[in-house]
Amino acid sequence: ADAVLLIAEALSDDELRRFAARARELNMGALVEAHEPVAFGRAVACGALVVGANARDLRHPTNIDPGRARQLHTFVREDQIFVAESGIASVDDARLLPSRVDAVLVGTALMRTDDPAPLIRALTSVRRTGAHRVTRVTVR
Repeated sequence: ADAVLLIAEALSDDELRRFAARARELNMGALVEAHEPVAFGRAVACGALVVGANARDLRHPTNIDPGRARQLHTFVREDQIFVAESGIASVDDARLLPSRVDAVLVGTALMRTDDPAPLIRALTSVRRTGAHRVTRVTVR
């Protein structure tokens, strides 16, 4: 594996810090995500380089808050990469995200289409002005 996903709502502060540090020791990336504002603050504070605001409430997976990244982006440190996760199904959705968003995590929209290539091309055409401007797309 190249990276791990750490979900702040499922881990203690100590676990978040230890697991993020261990990933760094193993030369792995760590995406620390959260849906709830308090958990997102913990994700930002744990020392991870990459933090994500998940629009999907994992306790109630059908509940998606498209404004979650907009609500939480001001808490991300300048040295962190900010990922908007879930609820992004179109270029319009991506364009509505705050400029501070460096990357998007898209799953359902890609899985529901017979040919994901046009959506991937369209999403990668959206230019961000965030500090890191991540443009790499990996589909596995």
